[in-house]
Amino acid sequence: MIGMFLGCSAEPQQSGRFAFNKGVADVPDFDVESAYQFIETQVGFGTREPNSSGHKQTRDYLISTLREFAGNNVVFAQDFQVAGYNEEILELTNVIAAFNPSARDRILLAAHWDTRPRAEEDDD
Repeated sequence: MIGMFLGCSAEPQQSGRFAFNKGVADVPDFDVESAYQFIETQVGFGTREPNSSGHKQTRDYLISTLREFAGNNVVFAQDFQVAGYNEEILELTNVIAAFNPSARDRILLAAHWDTRPRAEEDDD
């Protein structure tokens, strides 16, 4: 029981691999024109299926853009490999960014940024 209470703390804890720097930039205001520009740039890389040049370009763009807004010390890339359905090795990356990591109340947003290598085969 004592161990359980010792494990509880009001201070935010840092995970082993992600040491967030508390001196980060503020979250920028939403700008419609910038949002369209971000989309246009990303779509310009082409399809984003794993192992393609469009996938690598999008990965690099997301990381550099997030670092521009959040700071270098709060954006991380987790590169990993997965065997695809045909045993092809797929090079994948989780991109993790934190805005205001020392805040007590935060929002988690997670999304896929890659493209599926094939479409569903619906009859209609």
